[in-house]
Amino acid sequence: MKALPLKDLSVEAAVGVPLPERSTLNLPGPRIHGRFRQRGLKDLQDFCKSFEAASDSVSCSLRDGGVAEICGPRQWACIELLPGPTTSFSTSVELWNHRVFWAQETKDFPRIDVEDTPGLEKVLVLYCGPLDLKFHPRYAAKIIHEPVDRCAEALRRSAQRLPDLWIFFVSPFTWDEALLEPKAMLALQKAMTRPWLLAAGLPIQGRDGLWQWPARQLRYRFYKLQYRRASFETGDPEDNCWAGEASSGTRLYRPGALPALLQKTITTDVATMMVELDLLAKLGKIPPRWSTRPKRRHRHRQRESASVPRGQILTCAVGAVSREEDYAQSAQLPDAFAQQFHLEAVSYVSRQTRLAEHGLGGEDVANGSAWSHAHILAEERLATSLLYRRRIEETFVKIVDWWRSLDPKRHFAAPKQGTLLTAMIRGGDVSMMPWDTDLEMSLYSTGTNPVLRWCDDILNLQERRKCVLRKLEEELQLPMIRGPDLFFSQWLYEAHLTFAKFRVTMDHVFDVNFESYVPVFPIRVSMFGTELRTSWPVWEHLFFEVFQGSLEKKVGTSGNIALAVTHCTALEHNACIPPAEPPLDFDFEDYFAHSRDLTGGLFPD
Repeated sequence: MKALPLKDLSVEAAVGVPLPERSTLNLPGPRIHGRFRQRGLKDLQDFCKSFEAASDSVSCSLRDGGVAEICGPRQWACIELLPGPTTSFSTSVELWNHRVFWAQETKDFPRIDVEDTPGLEKVLVLYCGPLDLKFHPRYAAKIIHEPVDRCAEALRRSAQRLPDLWIFFVSPFTWDEALLEPKAMLALQKAMTRPWLLAAGLPIQGRDGLWQWPARQLRYRFYKLQYRRASFETGDPEDNCWAGEASSGTRLYRPGALPALLQKTITTDVATMMVELDLLAKLGKIPPRWSTRPKRRHRHRQRESASVPRGQILTCAVGAVSREEDYAQSAQLPDAFAQQFHLEAVSYVSRQTRLAEHGLGGEDVANGSAWSHAHILAEERLATSLLYRRRIEETFVKIVDWWRSLDPKRHFAAPKQGTLLTAMIRGGDVSMMPWDTDLEMSLYSTGTNPVLRWCDDILNLQERRKCVLRKLEEELQLPMIRGPDLFFSQWLYEAHLTFAKFRVTMDHVFDVNFESYVPVFPIRVSMFGTELRTSWPVWEHLFFEVFQGSLEKKVGTSGNIALAVTHCTALEHNACIPPAEPPLDFDFEDYFAHSRDLTGGLFPD
């Protein structure tokens, strides 16, 4: 875009640096609001024509009060020029993610007045925190003077007595006592024209002076919650507002919406409570008058209504800013919140991850309860616990690495049954499939298997097996249970004292075979970052004979064998595994459903 000559203007920029009498003005992509007084200008109409002639991408128009508004492409950069006899001015410049400098306002600069805001419906200001806020007499106010760490309970109590008004909720993390002007409030009200728009927020400025564009989307699936920042340059803006699922902590809520949401929250820290407000809005836990869910008699319209967004939150560029710290930076993952929303990992801020202290499936595996819970979930077409999968993947690597360390030249591990399917074609190089509940492997030796030589001074077969299990528990620090006994193995020992094969269940999760004198399999397979081996005859038998050559991903028992459950039984659970759509094979769009991505992180970029 061409630079615009400023003839006969004396302008002091928002950065506080006076510009020469004859200078240039560049209108950048981010939206700019500024007010400048000009000198010696008599004909604003001619002035607009000169600006439009300087560039074909600039528009200039006259507004009431003798104001010239000059805008760049899509009106992302606009400056208002006000006629006057002096060069005094007041200005603010909004540059997303850039430091903003403020110039002082002169006394003769026109002020925003309540009389200039016809149509502003009555608004209640709600705030809890330590500040002594100043607000316009036109606003009703509910100000709760409490430390921030007590605000969650205070706001929840107040929700039962709040009137049925528009509520301007001021973030407890606000650091400036100045409140919003009525004109900006009116702009927020006018922006919420569609019924599913629940609230509207603003750009924010932290104590460090940096501005942020807080429009964000929430990704809430498979025991994870991720805040993903949305660029203000994307989407289809309307009235300089962009729809998302989160915004600034300071927001204007529709009548009745905020009290209903507050009463559904459970957390005791206010930052996480504000995350709950976002999540409840996303899930449609909003008053019936704002809900887009079909009524019972219109169930046949369910598919059509499912595509309508629910509880969307705007972020609006209306020439105002909320001076607050981002609540997402202080949000936690307390147990009550994790249990309520089936969460085990959250990422409120980019590249920062919080894990739940206790897994949803129960991490006490002394009696196999975690495996039992995982199996129940899989049978209901729910993904197994995220932390459960991460733990057994790490333990699987620990077992394989331990085995190979005993004799790197002669020892190797081979996946079997459904684990072989995962290793070969089900993303096992990164993680398990979300419905997997256990893993199977064989620990082979090309020579004598040392585990089968343990306790060889004990002749009784049952006592020898118990002895081997005790030694395995000492080596791996995992609970051990003897696997299914085969008649042939017992007969072989009793007839020839040959202890050639031993099967054990480790940690209630891993089905493991120990065998001797097995040639090294030629095919290398990476699984969770460690090396396994297999052979083509083994793979061919499993894939073509057992699973009939099917690539379809099914959920249920081992590997590819599906149960009769074709749809998730808990429809609102965030870990429901969607059904495949024939004839296409079912795949996930990325690694979000898995326990880790290609880099080992929980949340794919």
